[in-house]
Amino acid sequence: MKKIHILTSRIDSPNGISFLFPLIKFEKDLHDLGFNFCFFLNHDDKNLFYCDYLIIDCRYAYYFSDDRKKRFLEFMQKNKKNVKKLIFYDNSDSSGTIFNEFLNLCDVYFKNQMLKETNKYTEPLYGGRIYTDYYNKKYNVKDKDDFFSQKLKKKDILKIKTAWNSCFNDWSFIGGYKQKLICKLGFIKSLKLLNFSNFNNKPNMDRIKKVSLRIRLNYSRNTISYHRKILSQKINIDLKKLSRYEYFKEMERSKVIISPFGFGEISLRDYEGFLAGGILLKPSVKHMITWPNFYKENKTVMYTDWDFKNLSSILDLIADNYEKYIQIAQNGQNNFLKYTYNWSAGNLFAKRFQFLFKSI
Repeated sequence: MKKIHILTSRIDSPNGISFLFPLIKFEKDLHDLGFNFCFFLNHDDKNLFYCDYLIIDCRYAYYFSDDRKKRFLEFMQKNKKNVKKLIFYDNSDSSGTIFNEFLNLCDVYFKNQMLKETNKYTEPLYGGRIYTDYYNKKYNVKDKDDFFSQKLKKKDILKIKTAWNSCFNDWSFIGGYKQKLICKLGFIKSLKLLNFSNFNNKPNMDRIKKVSLRIRLNYSRNTISYHRKILSQKINIDLKKLSRYEYFKEMERSKVIISPFGFGEISLRDYEGFLAGGILLKPSVKHMITWPNFYKENKTVMYTDWDFKNLSSILDLIADNYEKYIQIAQNGQNNFLKYTYNWSAGNLFAKRFQFLFKSI
């Protein structure tokens, strides 16, 4: 039995939930494959290092002051010899962003999603993301405060592994309220209030709306806002915010659900779209690796380019041949449920977890 300790914090975000929830939900499947878990909320706990593998949740030290973080890093560096592997889990949104000080500290660096061309990590990316770097270089879009990702050493890049993404949550209408309650309660046992949703709408149901696109345009980073603003300029559609009920009802009635990038490539709107049964249309994520892979071009999703120059032609193609493209929506929904709600989901996650630990 492999003993794994997880150093985490008060639950305060959907990404934090998605990291921890499958470990709770699929505990039996993981135990059957030889994994035993224990959660810790304080790195001073005397039992923390009595394990084979120690995983640090990125949220644990996220709000530490510089001085407190420095002391924490020194403490972990001193004691990491007591475990087989020290693992850092980065559940942030983007494939490009890296917590450099923790990459230097750990033996293995897990991410929700990572760049397929890992040599890109050796380049300084404007805004810390491959797509913000693209808009900066092509259109000279600048953020209020210039920020470049740090160049990584090749030996450190080898530490980075794709673990699991943020799909492991309840992304249904009621799920949003459950997430807020869990974040308010904050403790790990509150995750037992959550469950995966099988509430979904069949793709072949009557859909009277051509496109759903309810997004905010303004972000703290201009490079992200620009991405969404050029999308809004390419399509004549109402973007105003709806109530949560109206928002979900609109998706259920829509043939196409457009989901642009935000602080990361993957959006909760992707998962909501799969459950709603529309055809998910996204800017291409061919540059990214994630697990589960919900992003199979023209099989489970459809792609636009990052400038959205081909958006109108894609929407016209779908409108003229909708019956042909419904299968993409069906494949996308089936694939999403396979890894979350279906009876096989626990076994698939446990095998993924086993694969990760065999590879390190």
